[in-house]
Amino acid sequence: MEKNYRRNLLALMISWVVWVPFTSMTRSYSQLFQKELGASPFIISLISFTFTLTFAFSKIFGGYITDKYGRRKILVRITFLAAFSSLIYAITSDWKIILIGSIINGLALLYQPALRSIIADSTKIEYRG
Repeated sequence: MEKNYRRNLLALMISWVVWVPFTSMTRSYSQLFQKELGASPFIISLISFTFTLTFAFSKIFGGYITDKYGRRKILVRITFLAAFSSLIYAITSDWKIILIGSIINGLALLYQPALRSIIADSTKIEYRG
């Protein structure tokens, strides 16, 4: 069981080391990118609001879905959907597609409650906060 703990945490750490720098770099310029694609300040705010709304909605049902179908199974499959939404941002030439990508991204992050559970399950009880 000790090897599973270490393997889970190692896999999560490696994925974060790859994922986080890229998302952090692109997030800084996302509003400027949307503006260059023709979005007004209102539309930029609407894109942000839409992401936040779908993200909050998906977290409500995310715990239930991952408990029903399996944490790891959902985490692996839906991570590809989240990555796909980033690809949408990269290849689009219209702010309307960015809006669709932000909705997909918000919904794809439904696995986050499962991610927190996997981290807790992969940490020894005496080391949990």
